[in-house]
Amino acid sequence: MLCKTSVIRNIVRDIPRLKLKISNVREMLIDAKKEFNINANAALFVADFNTHGEKFCLVSSLYEPNVKLREYGWFHNKFVSDIGLYEKYKYIDGYSSFEWRQGVKHDADVPDACKSGGMSCPWFILDAVDIMDLSKFYLKYRADG
Repeated sequence: MLCKTSVIRNIVRDIPRLKLKISNVREMLIDAKKEFNINANAALFVADFNTHGEKFCLVSSLYEPNVKLREYGWFHNKFVSDIGLYEKYKYIDGYSSFEWRQGVKHDADVPDACKSGGMSCPWFILDAVDIMDLSKFYLKYRADG
């Protein structure tokens, strides 16, 4: 089946949930721009229907099918994008001295537009209603919000 690579990834991700009995799962990447003049990540999806199921997918190029680029899928109950790299670095999975911060607060964001244009303009629009004259103040950008 010819499809987007995200479709193949979703099928492989859902193998355990759907109890799919497929093996020899392959994603053979194609140059969709060259072949169909479209901007998409596309591949040929190939799999065997069997009595047992495999929870991983071998990625190669359609133009060089015997050259393995990577393998992704389920590894010890985790869905990973590259099994080889995950095996190499699994010892750091789940351990970090840093706290994950989701997103940036709008009030801590860098002013994004100059009202009159030009680099010498001291007026910056912070949002739809606030305008600030930077020529009279020294602002310190706080990344921590």
